[in-house]
Amino acid sequence: QRPVAGGRGKDAVIVSATNDVNFDGSYRYSFETSDGQRASQEGALKQVSAPGPDGDTLGEAVRGDFSYTDDAGNQFAIQYTADENGYVPQGAHLPTPPPIPEAIQKALAYIASQPQARS
Repeated sequence: QRPVAGGRGKDAVIVSATNDVNFDGSYRYSFETSDGQRASQEGALKQVSAPGPDGDTLGEAVRGDFSYTDDAGNQFAIQYTADENGYVPQGAHLPTPPPIPEAIQKALAYIASQPQARS
C-alpha cells in the first residue's frame, strides 16, 4: 500500500523534486517531502590551488541546504558549503566555539607580526 501525502516519517512521500545535470559537470537538485523535509544542492567543478594525489587540479565546489522538523516539533535547518576547504555547515542549533581569551589574541597578533624565520 502506498503512503498517503501528508504522512510523517516512514509514511512521508516526495511531493516535489528536481534534478539537473549539465555537460560541464555542474548539477542542481532539490526535493521536498509531505512531512516538510526539504533539501537542495548545487555543485560545479572548479580549479583548486593544490593538486590532488593524482595530480588533478579540478575539484568540486558544492553549496546546499536541508531542513526538517523533529517529532517534538523543533525545526532544524542547515546551510553548507563543501570545497577544498572541507565541509562547512551553518545552523542556529549547531554549537559554536567559545571566544578566544584576550591574552591569547594578543599573543597570536604578536606572533603574526614577527618576521618569518628563514630555513
